[in-house]
Amino acid sequence: MHLGHALEVDFTHQGWGLLVRRTDFAPHERFFDLHGKPIGPRDLEAYLPNWRKLEWTPLAPHVFARAESRAADRDFEVYVRAANGSARTHQQVVDAFIEFMSE
Repeated sequence: MHLGHALEVDFTHQGWGLLVRRTDFAPHERFFDLHGKPIGPRDLEAYLPNWRKLEWTPLAPHVFARAESRAADRDFEVYVRAANGSARTHQQVVDAFIEFMSE
C-alpha cells in the first residue's frame, strides 16, 4: 500500500494491529503527517468519530491475518487484525481496539 493511502498502527507486542483508510481508497493527506509518529486514540477518533457504535464484520483468514474484522464510519473504514502468530480471535482483536480507543 502506498504512503498516504492508509494509516497503519502496529501493536505487535500486544498481538494485534489496525489499518484505517478511506472507503473510496483515495489517498488522505493527513496520513502523510502521521507517518512514523506515535498514534493515539484521539488521532484515530478524527477518522472514526462513531467508534463506539461500529458494526464489525469478521473477514476470512488470509496470508496477512488469521483473525481480521472490518468496520466503516462515514468516509473511513478500519481493519483490526491479529498479528502473525497471535492466537487472538476476531472478538479479542475488536475488544483490543475498543480498549485502546477508551484510553
